[in-house]
Parts: sequence; C-alpha cells; structure tokens
Amino acid sequence: MIENFAYNKTAAASADMEGSSSIRSTGAYTLRIYQAAVRESQNPDSKASWVDFVLGLPDSKAKAICRLIIKKKDGSDAFGLNYLNAMLGLLNIENAPVQKMKVFHLNGSFEPGYRIPAIESKVLGFFLQYVEDRDEDGYQRLNERGYPRYQMAIKAVFDPQTRQTISEKIEGKAATRIDYLAKTLQDDRAEVREGDSFESPARNTEAPQSAPVTPAQVGEDIPF
Repeated sequence: MIENFAYNKTAAASADMEGSSSIRSTGAYTLRIYQAAVRESQNPDSKASWVDFVLGLPDSKAKAICRLIIKKKDGSDAFGLNYLNAMLGLLNIENAPVQKMKVFHLNGSFEPGYRIPAIESKVLGFFLQYVEDRDEDGYQRLNERGYPRYQMAIKAVFDPQTRQTISEKIEGKAATRIDYLAKTLQDDRAEVREGDSFESPARNTEAPQSAPVTPAQVGEDIPF
C-alpha cells in the first residue's frame, strides 16, 4: 500500500499533456473532494493501485465518482499520478499521507480502507469527460437495469479562481487549457447495439451510486 504522496512539480506539470455519478456531462466544474480512497489490486500478480474520488458540487447533492490509476500492473507509475500531483500543487500540499480510515459508499455503507485526508474537503477545478463503457465489440455496456455504464474521466485539474492548470501557474502563462478542452472534448458515447431499447442515453443514463446520503445513515464522520 502506498503510504504517502509527495508533491512532484515535474509530474504535476505533465498532467496537461494528455489531453458512476449524477454529474454526467463533459465540462469544467468547481468541485469539492469529499473522499479520496486509495485502493490496490487483490490480484497477487498485479501491483496496480488507484484512487477513487468522490467529487461534488459544493452547494449541491450532485456528485461524481472518478478513478485515477496511480500504479500500473507492473508497479510503474501511471499517468493518473500526474493528475494527483497537479492537485497537490494547486493546493500547495507537499506531502499527503495515506491513512487507514473508513471508506464510505454513496449508498450509506462503509468499509475499512485507506484515504488521503490531506486533500479531502478541498475545492478544485476539474475538467471531466463522460465516457461510456464498451464491450469487446465496441457497443454500449449496459447495467442490470438496461442503462449504459459510464465513468467521469478526469482530463484536467485547475485553479477554480484563475482557471489556470498547475503548469500554466508554474510557467506564468494565461489560462487557455480548460477553454481548449471545452471546445474540443465531447461526451464519449459508445455505439448502441441493435435491439437495445431505451429512450435516450442522455436522459436514461443511471448512476445508482449517486443516491443522496445523509450523515444520519452511517454516523457523523461521513465526508459527504
């Protein structure tokens, strides 16, 4: 298990190089990090690890579940680590220890796990892209209720006040990256297999994990 994330300025700047939830439209959002849970593969042959984020609009119940792959199967750094470094840089956090804590689910349940409390409750800008899951033939992958499975992919992290990414801040450049993404990135929708019948993916896409949760369900320490 990763025990600490130390800010790496070079990796943070690299986050600009690559160009579930009730938040389900591609775009720029100002979001609170409600929870950052660190997980690792249970496969003994894999060293993969990732961070599952619960992000939410500060004044709304709308939330998104986003995953960043931190380590690949072979244990080498994955590109998602650059995004995490970008968060640390924008928040001026040098070290973010991983701590053993309860990990909460949006349905109110929880389990023992590991989190990064140093970045939780903080507000940042995120550019998210709606990406539908695909089966081996490239068609929409549906859940048990017949709705498209999808994820909200983090494509950039930025200062919500200036709209600058960490590399733009470091280099003293104007904020252009987020506007560029807004013009060029769209929802990534998979092809609908013939015979699948629902009105519209945009209206019927379902995210059961985004049901509202209140602290009374599991205790006062729930972060959202």
